This record gives sequence, structure tokens and C-alpha cells, in this order.
Amino acid sequence: MQDRLDSLVEAIDAAAATQTSALDRIKAIMAAHYRFEMRHPKLFLAHIIAAFTPNLEPGIVPFGASPRTMAAAHRALLEGINSGEIDPAADVDRVIDVLCGVYAWNYRLAANETVDAEHLIALANRQADLIFDSIRQRLSVRLRWSRG
Repeated sequence: MQDRLDSLVEAIDAAAATQTSALDRIKAIMAAHYRFEMRHPKLFLAHIIAAFTPNLEPGIVPFGASPRTMAAAHRALLEGINSGEIDPAADVDRVIDVLCGVYAWNYRLAANETVDAEHLIALANRQADLIFDSIRQRLSVRLRWSRG
């Protein structure tokens, strides 16, 4: 299991490194996740379900609880704030919660239909655009507030 996590983190980090904007890094991270996990969709669905299972066996890390898989998204959002792309008032942890929720929710299509990773990536890209619309730094708002 550790080898699988190592491979996933490598894929995430490599994908994020190819992009320059925070939005594009988040999209690349989600795409890397989907391409990796859709090789065995039922295994990943079981992993998501474990997040809602009480009394997990020791050592089992449920979906959304691995700091290693969350680090790239966290880094991308903080870099977006530092570059002025994302509003500094954005709650990075809550944005990550929403992104994880979108990511997991999309797997319902893998459970109920025959979809491939590229379909999920296209869907997640549209959803990421909507999420970023709410956290994007807006120059006009900053100017209005700076004038008093």
C-alpha cells in the first residue's frame, strides 16, 4: 500500500510541477489522481467508503486524511495567494475540502456508469473553474477598497 501511495504522490507532484497558475496546478493534480485511481476504480471507491466507516483498523488512512496527497493542493493554493491569483482571504483548508468533495462525488459516475478518467478530468476541470471563480483575486474589488 505504501508503494501505491508513493507512486500516487510522485504522479501528483510531477503533474503540478508542469503548470504555472494555481488553477492549472489544481486541475493537473486532480487529473493525475483520476488517471492513477481509475486504473482500479472499485479499489478507490472502497477507499472513499472507508472515510465514512467508523472504527477503522489501525494504520488505515481514509480518503482525504493523507497529508502527502493533500500537500500539493495546499502548496498550489498558497502559491496562488502569494502570486495574487487567489484572494488572500480565501480559506485554503475549506477550498481543499470543497475540491476533495467534488473529486470524490465524481466517482459516483465510476460506480454507476462506464466512464473513463478523461471524462472525470473534463468534469473536474469545469468544477475547478467554478470553485476558482469564488476565490480569484479581483483587481476591481481591491481598488475600490484601497480608495477608502
